[in-house]
Amino acid sequence: YGYSSLAEVQQWSDVPRGEPLFDTIFAFENYPMSRNETELEIAVDMTFEKTSYPLTIMIHPGDQLVLRVLYDDLRIDDATVKRLLQHFQSLLENMAADFNQPLSNLQIVTPMENEQLVDQFNADLEVC
Repeated sequence: YGYSSLAEVQQWSDVPRGEPLFDTIFAFENYPMSRNETELEIAVDMTFEKTSYPLTIMIHPGDQLVLRVLYDDLRIDDATVKRLLQHFQSLLENMAADFNQPLSNLQIVTPMENEQLVDQFNADLEVC
């Protein structure tokens, strides 16, 4: 176990001073929570908040699992964020369907995307 501040890591890296080390942050707040096995419910709530990263993803467990996505809409379009949220939803639904399945069985793409990837894109390749 070890700890290094972000300032230390930046100093050790080859990234020039003043340049960001990364443009995405994923934070999982892992404080203790009660275990309540109920149905999975997914709701979308839009709010506005400022972040210093083009993409910030935060997960807050508790009685409800809250996933917050903050993004710079000048760098990332709404459709991309919507697709990202659909991928999270797909993963969560897959996990909820069978908690004992191996990670390799989890599907990130939605059924609609899978159909597009398998059927439509392959059909486009056959035409070429």
